Amino acid sequence: QLLALNTFAPQNEKVAKKYGKNYGTAADRAVYNGPFKVDDWKQEDKTLLSKNQYYWDKKKVKLDKVNYKVIKDLQAGASLYDTESVDDAVITADQVNKYKDNKGLNFVL
Repeated sequence: QLLALNTFAPQNEKVAKKYGKNYGTAADRAVYNGPFKVDDWKQEDKTLLSKNQYYWDKKKVKLDKVNYKVIKDLQAGASLYDTESVDDAVITADQVNKYKDNKGLNFVL
């Protein structure tokens, strides 16, 4: 069994040794095996992903790009979600009741 946190996922030993303590600290210092690869990453600001052309099941990947924006103010994030300015938002425990009956949402605890 694997732990859910990405930190505990299998790593490419060759690449990890190549970059040493800098492994995974920038978009060009990691290996990607999922449907997307990191094009740009600014810690605590944004992560830009693009479709991984080497992904084994790339024909089923519908999106070409994903843009994650870090929104530290969780109330502001919820408001952006409400106005459909973002597709995803982290909410506080106090905000759960507002969204709990929305069948289109999945809650990750």
